[in-house]
Amino acid sequence: MSRTLVLQSFHARPWPGVIETCIASTRSWAARHKYAYEFVGDEIIDLLPPLYREKCFGRWLVMTDLARLLLMRDRLDAGADRVVWIDADVLIFAPALFVIDPSLDHAVGREVWVSRDDAGRWRVRRHVHNAVLSFDAGTPALDFLIHATRRVVERLERPASPQIAGPKLLSTLHNLVAFPVLEEAGMLSPAVLADLIAGDGLALHRQIQARRKPMAAANLCHSLLGATVDGVGVDNVLLAESAAILTKDFAARGL
Repeated sequence: MSRTLVLQSFHARPWPGVIETCIASTRSWAARHKYAYEFVGDEIIDLLPPLYREKCFGRWLVMTDLARLLLMRDRLDAGADRVVWIDADVLIFAPALFVIDPSLDHAVGREVWVSRDDAGRWRVRRHVHNAVLSFDAGTPALDFLIHATRRVVERLERPASPQIAGPKLLSTLHNLVAFPVLEEAGMLSPAVLADLIAGDGLALHRQIQARRKPMAAANLCHSLLGATVDGVGVDNVLLAESAAILTKDFAARGL
């Protein structure tokens, strides 16, 4: 019987309530499928090469973009047949619908980002993300991504976008090599989260129109905490209320 290992990481406790909720949803999903589960704390950063860490300029997101890949490779080398990475702020709100296709030797998540353009109109940007990743033993994709991530960051001479080694790099490569995509593993922008809470809205409608398959899990973008995006303040109340609505009534929202 093949062994699938689910990996997660977050800062040391105490965790924000929404992180507790999201991690619990992943643990429950892993147990449902009889997957092994492992949580790694801040020590995940110890996996980074010194030059890479130096070139991150203290940016935690950039550090973990490589650290997760190195951790996944380590666990595959240790005997896992498949490793699945799920960010700590990903909520699996429809566990019965969230399935990792066993025919795929690697896969990435789907980013549909709804935000306003310069003219104030709602625009949908379709990319991929690394909040959910899956790699089987023997796939060449993992070593390829590790190499590409190291090259991008270790060549930096000044701080760059926090997404440079994550969604930006992955989406650029995806445009060229077409990674298999887990459409069910989505991402919701602050404007869509606000519309979920309000019960309706144009941003939510654009999100629904852009979907290719029903969403079963979503990155709630905890990394934006404290920011204001499209007029929406990202705070723990926004994230917690959104998580509660998704868990209770995702189907009625059309996601």
